[in-house]
Amino acid sequence: MADRWVPISAGCLADSGVKSRALWRAQRGRNIPGADQMELGDADRMSTTMLSVALILLVVTCAPTLAQWSCPENCTCGRSPKGEDYAQCPSSGDVFVISSFLPRNFLVLSCTKWMGKYDFGLLKEFNIGQVQSVGFRNCPLPDKPYLNLLNSMNVTNAVKLSIQYYNFSNTLEQRHLSGLTHIKRLFLNAIGFANVPEDLLKDMADLVTLDLRNNEGLTLPPKFFSYVPKLETLELGNNQISDLRPGLFQDLSRLKMLNLWSNRLLNLTRDSFSGLSALESLDLSINGMLKLQEDTFQDLGKLKLVSLNANNFKELPGTLFRGNPMLESFHLHENRQILKMLPAGLLANLTSLQGVYMHRSTIEILPEDLFWGSTELINITLYGNKLTELPARLFRDATKLLELDLSSNKIQDLPDGVFSSLYKLRVLRLGKNRLTTLNQYLFASLVKLETLDLEHNALSTTARAFERLVNLQEASLSHNKLSFSDSMALFSPFRNCVKMRNLRLANNSIQSIFSDWSLTMSELKLLDLRYNNFSFLMVDDFRFTSEHITLDLRHNNIRNINLYGADQLIRAWGYNSNEPARDVKILIEDNPMQCDCNAYFFARYLEYKVDPMLHIMFNIVPDNLICASPPDFAGIPVTRIKSEKLSCEVNSCPERCSCHMRPHDKALLVDCTNRGLTEPPRWLPPTNKLFNHTELWLVGNGLINLPDVSWPGYANVTLVDASYNNLGSVNISQLPPGLKTLKLNHNNLTHLNTPVLEFLTNRTTNISLHGNPWSCDCQNRDMLAFLQAQFKQINQLGNVTCNGVENHTFTELKADDICPGHSGLIVATSTTLAVAGILLGTLAALYYRYNREVKVWLYAKNIFLWFVTEEELDKDKLYDAFISYSHKDEDFVVNELVPGLENGPAPFKLCLHFRDWVAGEFIPTQIARSVDDSCRTLVVLSPNFLESVWGRMEFRTAHKQALSEGRARVILLVYGDVGPIDSLDPELKAYLSMNTYVKWGDPWFWDKLRYALPHRFKDHKISGNTNKGVLNDKMELVYPSNGLSATTPPAEIIINPMLIIGDKEKAKLNDHINFKRDTNDYIKSV
Repeated sequence: MADRWVPISAGCLADSGVKSRALWRAQRGRNIPGADQMELGDADRMSTTMLSVALILLVVTCAPTLAQWSCPENCTCGRSPKGEDYAQCPSSGDVFVISSFLPRNFLVLSCTKWMGKYDFGLLKEFNIGQVQSVGFRNCPLPDKPYLNLLNSMNVTNAVKLSIQYYNFSNTLEQRHLSGLTHIKRLFLNAIGFANVPEDLLKDMADLVTLDLRNNEGLTLPPKFFSYVPKLETLELGNNQISDLRPGLFQDLSRLKMLNLWSNRLLNLTRDSFSGLSALESLDLSINGMLKLQEDTFQDLGKLKLVSLNANNFKELPGTLFRGNPMLESFHLHENRQILKMLPAGLLANLTSLQGVYMHRSTIEILPEDLFWGSTELINITLYGNKLTELPARLFRDATKLLELDLSSNKIQDLPDGVFSSLYKLRVLRLGKNRLTTLNQYLFASLVKLETLDLEHNALSTTARAFERLVNLQEASLSHNKLSFSDSMALFSPFRNCVKMRNLRLANNSIQSIFSDWSLTMSELKLLDLRYNNFSFLMVDDFRFTSEHITLDLRHNNIRNINLYGADQLIRAWGYNSNEPARDVKILIEDNPMQCDCNAYFFARYLEYKVDPMLHIMFNIVPDNLICASPPDFAGIPVTRIKSEKLSCEVNSCPERCSCHMRPHDKALLVDCTNRGLTEPPRWLPPTNKLFNHTELWLVGNGLINLPDVSWPGYANVTLVDASYNNLGSVNISQLPPGLKTLKLNHNNLTHLNTPVLEFLTNRTTNISLHGNPWSCDCQNRDMLAFLQAQFKQINQLGNVTCNGVENHTFTELKADDICPGHSGLIVATSTTLAVAGILLGTLAALYYRYNREVKVWLYAKNIFLWFVTEEELDKDKLYDAFISYSHKDEDFVVNELVPGLENGPAPFKLCLHFRDWVAGEFIPTQIARSVDDSCRTLVVLSPNFLESVWGRMEFRTAHKQALSEGRARVILLVYGDVGPIDSLDPELKAYLSMNTYVKWGDPWFWDKLRYALPHRFKDHKISGNTNKGVLNDKMELVYPSNGLSATTPPAEIIINPMLIIGDKEKAKLNDHINFKRDTNDYIKSV
């Protein structure tokens, strides 16, 4: 029978039976002041120290209101803040509170302070009428029967009576209950009497429920129950009963529920339960029992539930339930002694058994036949024991099992087939064990499994254990050692779990987002990857088919979130700005973000300076994400970082200087400030796809001359800050053609010649000349004209003064003041300088535009190989190239391509399917190995290739390895007509639209192809500094100190123009490569 706890101030005090022991234990000991909260029939003591002396009368009717009650004379009536109707009678004396609740009728008479004799005559002031349940709390025994009290209030037809008081001064006798023939439920909780009169229930022959709990030391007379033959529920819990006399229950042939919890019954026998032929539920918890006889329950043929919780069993008889074929639920949890092993067949052949709950009972060993023949089992709970292994056939007959909990044990290994019979299992909990591996076929039969818990184990591999779990919705594998490095490159072990909703993988060693998580799990709601080993993210990682998902990547090692080219990829995937915003949240707080150029596009995303499509597709939530590096930004929230301030260090840099690349305006920043230089650097890194101009700071040194523009790298300088040096002159040969800013303040300059002034007039927009000892003579007549004409370009013009003349500025002078009657020949000089500048700029532009063609021609003619050779970055590779092609193009590959590469003037070592693969080995494994062992992957892109599944996998594998290594890998050879790019697969379309390729039939085909492959030369000595950085993919090499490149550009693949790697980072580089698109759908090598 279900029990209810009903706060009087919150709802109706409903009719209740006997509550479960767990509920009682959770609530016992709670203080219950006044009438704020009570359990119907509860034995909790009521406070007897309240200041007022009152009768509190609470009446619950189906739908009463105060208007239904007439307030008696000399009473004050109203409604309390809790919504209770009350009457205080008299106005300054005892209190009657009338409250209305649904759905039952209940009347409680509560006495708030003990008095020797209570004036129950006050009750006649109220005409209560019919109620079903009446309760007396903390009130002394009346002189008259309770029936008289009920009649005085006109209470009729009540079927339930509850009496609660712990300190009766008198003994409850039969006369107090006389005449209550209509009562069916009687609650005598905590009334403080031990010796019960044998005839107490004489007039209650129709009694169905009797609750006598919480009466310590209760002793029941032998014939006590002879007057209540219809009794169905008997509550005797928490009475410290130590003995059940044989025959005590002899007259209770209708009793269905018997609760004997929290007593001292140590020696129960078969005779203890004689006469209980209809008993269905028996609770013997918390009795301190050490053992039971094998025939204790023999006569309880209809028993359905047995609770033996929290006892001291060290063993149990194997035939304990031999006479209980109808047993449905067995509870044996919280056993307080070591129950090392259960007997064989304890729960076997119980064909009605549905639930077994034996958690936290120190069980170490389970017999193999424990459940054999019990075919109706639905739930088995064994968590919190000390199991180290399971018999292989333990669940042989539990074919209907729905839930199995084996968590919090010490299981190290699970035998093959242990779950082979559990076809209907929905929930499996194996968390907090010591599992290290999962057999491939361990879960093969669990085709209906929906929830799997494997948290807090030591799993490092899972083989293919989850392949048949097609209905899995909840998987928890947090706190393991998983990396999934043993799985296929693109897919995780959960690739077949397409119904997954919550995947918890926190506290593992996972490094990447797998394709099945993002593309096939369309119902995924939570992907928990906290505390893993992620170091970078790219836009592909946020491409989820699920419209409502939270990707939790907090507490990882993420240093870079690369969103370069994200808008182009999103549109290539088919998304457009008309779609509603998706509920895709990416949580990234508490990661060591590197706030340099690699974070440029992420910073622009946070500034809402990117394509709005990105914010529609996903929402990256930084919360309090803090920059960890570089030092200038360490400790600053990423949301406060300005994208235009971000830069990356370039390791190939002039000695005693530092170099950075700033993506905002594609500038190379060379900082030689306060380095003690006496002459400027002899070279600067050349421009490339990453930076197209250079800014040079030479502040605070001892320079006497500016660098010459003819020195390597100086032609593209746009800013020179040479303030606070010892410069005595400036020549036109020292001014780069693209110079925009020139700071020469605080030097020793006295004059500027006419060519320099003409240059500054036409090109420079920001000039600083103050703080120099300028001469006010004829030689500076042109300078005077320049300053007065270009005054808007001059910083602090008022501080440009004549040497030796205090407060005499150039702004106050006229030409005749410094050189009377003289005019310069500035026009001719200016014209000459202009022509020279235009010519120099034209030559530089032509070289920049046709850079790649020049290098290809040099390589083909074997000329100036020092300019195009490649470093030995792939010296450990077995092959120069792996040829990826459709088998339908094999004739072209074998007869044309392979001979041309293996037999040419510079033969290459090629990896071919038919020649170099091992027969019978797993194809994806061979693809991955071939790509890894080859410097390049040469993809023969043809109509046949586009139809090949394995071809696309080879392309993706090579592409993924190139991304993870940050290196050039893929070369595209177009063979035949593949159609327009827009009709291709989105992934290949995105790649082709942003990268160049080699086409069969091109007159320069062989030269271009050999140039893109690894370069191998003999006896060539490469001069210059070998400690140079490599700019991945299609980026220029950062030149060493001699200003010349020692390598050719790598093959043409996807580029991340934000990435510059240094010597310290080469070993751990794990960045992504991105795209840069040419106007003709090509990317040209530089």
